[in-house]
This record gives sequence, C-alpha cells and structure tokens, in this order.
Amino acid sequence: MVMKIKYLLLLSLLMLEYSSAAVPDDRQKGFLSPAVADCPWAVWSWDNKDITFQEVRDKLGTMRKVGFGGCCILAVDAYREPGYWRVLNFAMKEADRLGLDLGMQMSDHGLLPDDIRITPSEAMQRLVWSDTIVDGGTLRNLSLPQPDTYKGYYEDISAYAFPAGSDNVGLLSASGEATSQKENFVGLEQSIQLPVYQGRLTARLPEGKWRILRMGHTAVAPADSVAGQVQGLKCDKLSAETVYKLWTDWFAHVYRKADTELARRMLKYVYMNHWTAENQNWTKNFPAEFEKRRGYDLIPYLPVLAGVPMESTGRVESIVRDVQLTVNELLTDVFSTVSADCFRQYDCRIIGEGVPRNNGLVKIDGTWKESPAMLKPLLDRNFVAGDDRLFFCIDNGVSEVAAETSLNAEAEGQSLSDTIANERINDAWMDSLRIVSNYNRNWWEESKPFLAYASRCRSLLQYGRQVNDSLLFIDDTISSDILWTHRKDEETDVYFLASQADSMRTVTVSFPISHRMPELWNAVTGTIFRSANWKGVEGHTEVTLSLPAYGSVFVVFPKEDSGVEAVEPTLTMPIALKINEWTVNLSEIYKRITRPVLFDRNREENKQIKNYFGRSFYKGLFMWRTPREGRIMVRLGKVNDMATVRINSINCGTVWTAPYEVDITDALRNGSNVIEVEVLPSDWEGPIEFVREE
Repeated sequence: MVMKIKYLLLLSLLMLEYSSAAVPDDRQKGFLSPAVADCPWAVWSWDNKDITFQEVRDKLGTMRKVGFGGCCILAVDAYREPGYWRVLNFAMKEADRLGLDLGMQMSDHGLLPDDIRITPSEAMQRLVWSDTIVDGGTLRNLSLPQPDTYKGYYEDISAYAFPAGSDNVGLLSASGEATSQKENFVGLEQSIQLPVYQGRLTARLPEGKWRILRMGHTAVAPADSVAGQVQGLKCDKLSAETVYKLWTDWFAHVYRKADTELARRMLKYVYMNHWTAENQNWTKNFPAEFEKRRGYDLIPYLPVLAGVPMESTGRVESIVRDVQLTVNELLTDVFSTVSADCFRQYDCRIIGEGVPRNNGLVKIDGTWKESPAMLKPLLDRNFVAGDDRLFFCIDNGVSEVAAETSLNAEAEGQSLSDTIANERINDAWMDSLRIVSNYNRNWWEESKPFLAYASRCRSLLQYGRQVNDSLLFIDDTISSDILWTHRKDEETDVYFLASQADSMRTVTVSFPISHRMPELWNAVTGTIFRSANWKGVEGHTEVTLSLPAYGSVFVVFPKEDSGVEAVEPTLTMPIALKINEWTVNLSEIYKRITRPVLFDRNREENKQIKNYFGRSFYKGLFMWRTPREGRIMVRLGKVNDMATVRINSINCGTVWTAPYEVDITDALRNGSNVIEVEVLPSDWEGPIEFVREE
C-alpha cells in the first residue's frame, strides 16, 4: 500500500499511510531495537573534583536511559587516591545493576600506582653518543667520554673510529642530516668498529689522528609535566617483555584494589593516552628486528644516526628512513599487538592514541559547540570509513543533586580528593569518534534519538564483510556530495549512503544488483520501507533517493522477501494551520514573551533575549479536524539545536537533524490542540508550513 505524506516545513504536517509488516527478522530486530553491544559509550571524566556515590548513580542512570551501552571513566592519576577505588567499586556495581559495561583509564606514565614501576632499563630508549680525538697506535684501557644518561642509566652499543684528517668528518646532528660534500663522506671501509667495555677501549689503530665515537642508549627523560600532570618514565613500547609486564602489573593492581570478580566481569575497555613513541629510536633487540625487516645489518651504519655522513646523501637518507620505518612497525607489531593480546586475556579492548587505524574526531572547534546536527555528517563519514566504535565525552559538571547529597553517611569521606589534576583531554582518539559536550551546552541528556541513530547504524554496519565495488550515480554533479559503503553476507547486501550537502538532494543510484526488491532503512526514524521509486536496468537496480540536508539511508537488498510491506511515503499538497499567538518562556532568565509569529532572537532589541542561551519553551493553540486515514507529521524547520514536540501534553518525540519532523498523529484530537516545543539550547525560527493528504 502506498504511503502518502503531507509535509509542512517548519511546523509542517505530513499525512502518511502505511500497513503493518510481517514479524521482523533478526536483522530488522537489531535495527529497530539495537542491542546494548551496538550502543555508543560515554566517557566520563572524574578530573579535579570529588565524585560522590549519588552522582555515580544519577549519571549512570541517565546514560542508560538515553541509550549508552557503557561508560569509560577517566581520572588523571586518581588511582593513587584511596577514594577512587571505593567510588569505582560502587560504579561497577551500579553499572552491573543497570546493564552497562565499564571501562577505565590506565597509563604507561605519570604518577603510576605505588606497586607499578617502570625502571630506566624498562623505559623508552634513545641513542646517545660522545666523541673524542686520539692519536693512532696502541690504546690500552682508554677511558671514553660518557654520553648523556638518565639517572645514571646507560648501556653501550659499540664504538667506532674514523680518520680525523677532514674537519667535516664527524658529528653533525642526532637527526642524521648531512650537508658535507661528496669527498667528505665516510666510506664503510674507513670506519672501524671497536669493542668497548664499561666505557674503556683497548685497540690498535693505524698512525694518524682518529675520531672515536662511543654510542649507546639511555632512557627517554620524561617531560616535567603535561596538562598539569607530573610525568614519569614511559615504558619501552618496542619491547614485548616490558609492555606485557606493564599491563599485567596494572590488572593485578586493579584486582587488588577492586572487587576482583566484578572487575573481571565489568571492565570491557581500557583507555590509554600518549601512545606515541616520541623520541624513542632504540630497544635492546632493535638490531635484530632491523635486519629481519630491512634485510641488512644496521650496526656498521649506526654512526649515521649520530650525524656522521656515510657513503652518500642517498645512503644517509635511506638509513634514517629505514630506522623510522622500523620504529613505526615495532610500535604496531609490539606495543599495539602485545597490548591487545594482553588485554584480551582480561576480556578488554583498548581505546586511545596509537591504535593503528584512522584518527577519529577530536573536536570541531575550540568552543566545544558541537550539536547533533553538526556532528551527523562527521559521524557518517566515520561510518563510511569503517570506524564505528563510538565514545562520547559527556559534561564534567556536577549535578545539583550530586553536589548536595550522598548515597549514605559514609559517602562523605569516600569521594575523590580535590588534589586530582585537572586535564582537558585534547588528544586524538584513535579507532573511535570522540565528541564533547560541556555543561554550558548540555544536550547529552536529550541525546537519546541521536544515540539511537548511531546504534542503528552500528547494528547494520557490523554485518557481514565490507565490499569494495562501485556505484553509478546517474547525476554526476550530485555524486560528489554523497559518501557510501557496502557490506554483505550470504543473505543480504547493505549499502549505506550519506549526503554531505547542506540541502535536499534527490539522486538516482544504479546498484550492481538485480532481481531483488530494494528496501530503505532510515536510521534517524527507525523505519523500514520498500522503495517506491526503483527499476531493474540490464543487471542493475536503479533507485531514486531523496536525502534531506546531511541525510543518510541504508539501501538493503535481501535475497529473500523480508516481509516488509509498507512503501516509502509520497508528498501531497500543503495546508495551513492558524496559530494566532506564540508564548515563549525563556526559563533561565525568568522571561515570558508573546509574538504573533515565530521570530529570530538575534534581531531582538532586548539584550537579555538576544543573548539568551538556554532552554526555550514555545506554546501555541491551533484547530484540527482529524482526517479519515493517514499519519500526521510536524516538521519544525530551522532549529538550534534540538527540539522536543508535545501535542496536548503528550510527548511526540525529539528532533535533532533535518528534516526535523515527528509523528503527532496519536496526540491530535478534533477541535482545539495545544502545541509545545521545547528547544535546546535556545533558538527556533520556523517557518511554519503545513501539508496534508488530498
């Protein structure tokens, strides 16, 4: 049965007809009601403030209500505070009761717990060197200058002797940059590798002046502080032994401090920041790994990394490049892989910097003004790129209830210390999309429809495998605005198409599939329709899609009839509903105003109204005669940023993205009706237009 829609543009009414579908299959069930595993996670920072038991209960309860599947708790160095573990234990119990999973922050640096230690020999290593000029002949027990050390830790690698006849033959820079002319390059046959023991050299050199280069490694010294944190040594990320030891020590510490059985069951993610191997260019088995990966022995050419120009400019550049490539490969093959394998033993996954995949979103601008509508095209872009693990940073503000109450009398002494360092996490999260909303723009408690969209997308984008093929867009001028990805299993082909255009797009797409009925799955509304505009053409299926600004849709081709009977709606002619007066309540400044039409606050002369940034409540009265059939939709037009629509005090839903519409059919009554629109953070301009079925 064809569904007919009547659209209004800002307050636009739509009339739809649809019939009920057969019992949905598992894929449809997962889309219509996503599993907890498909839901995004919240990231909650406990930095620089006490967290009470009551706040834990309130926040986790809200997270579950709006559709989060879990919560990762960040607390910079807070694990050294006794109160942290008491509150974390309570958080695990609350999350368990609510059906949420939990994650926590672990670190390889900073103020580690007292029973986790990174010694200089277990820390990231860097090459260091010293040089001296000697006369040739027999050298017995010659004491060589000591290279840089960190807290007395240093290990020799080798010593080298070069003829010192040219002033340009020697040390240039740690980066290996060389500017010497060709005649000043040191040939491999001119370099003599010498054994060095405890800083002393015994050797016989030909007559003449010789430059002795002593090379070794020491720990990378930590920065004094980063984002207010006192820094400690970072573990050697290129050593499987030290990486494994670090994380097993961490989990042993967690299980000593927390309820072991509960922690094993509840902790599903661990967040780690600063995964980069900055300034690390050595580890004890680096020569063997280098030769295995690059196919030649690095040790004879090691002086290049001390700035000695060897053989040629091209040779110097290739050695420096090969060293950096080997470091990068080891960072993935050792640190990332060993960490993941270790965490897998504890049924945990990793989020944070260094996961070897694309960067997710950090923030959009410096004022943290992201709205759901602004985020949607970026979210869709991540989905198309295959990054579908989502972590949303919620606000760091303390609720009034949590600030004034506690779970019980003992809770007053069980919160985090005020000495916990304050940190605004600005670093990129790898393998995840990171979105931040602070209390000044606190829409996260109204984020249920936005999170439902993300959850529905994830439920489909995890099916089957990704397919690299091509689509033909009949109108090439539009195709550049649309991103897409294709997944399939034995039963179904699933295409996700997302517009990156800021206006409505109608496009005809040719899919390389034949003899199947296309279905349109709308993750914003959670509806499934058969396409009304499609045809088979020479082994392909052409489907015409209408996408609103930054709109998206799943085009699904099941091999068998899935039982979907409702057909996508069609537009009909508009009608007008008369609202003589709007009452607008600006609740946070205790002002109420009336206007005959919706208005742009930015044009108001009253500065309090013009600069208002908070919840606004719009209320109007209209008459309606219920038609005999169809569904009625209201479309709100331009909204900043989210709006909840109530008809006759019945909540009809929250809108957050174009086309900003909700179904109000079941709330309408014959005669007089009251419409209320709650807008967050503040602004709704309209216009109001109505549409109905002929």
